[in-house]
Amino acid sequence: MPYPVSYNSRSAGVQLSRYAVARKQVIFGDVSGYRDNVQVTAFGYGPEFCNLFAPWEPYSTSVRIRYVTCYNGAVQVDHPAMITYMAR
Repeated sequence: MPYPVSYNSRSAGVQLSRYAVARKQVIFGDVSGYRDNVQVTAFGYGPEFCNLFAPWEPYSTSVRIRYVTCYNGAVQVDHPAMITYMAR
């Protein structure tokens, strides 16, 4: 796992949790917007890649990104990921 870094331009913070094997859930607090975007990529060296297994969703005054999933070939694997949420 890379050095744990999280940033939220609002004061609500970021919550990261393991949702299941090879799946992560991220909650960005107090940031939801109507024009938003999520980007996910694998972190580090190797052939692994990551994507969103399901769309992100509003969650109270936050945004919940469920099922950030990483793969090595066709196999789901636990792998560090860079997850970015942007909203206007």
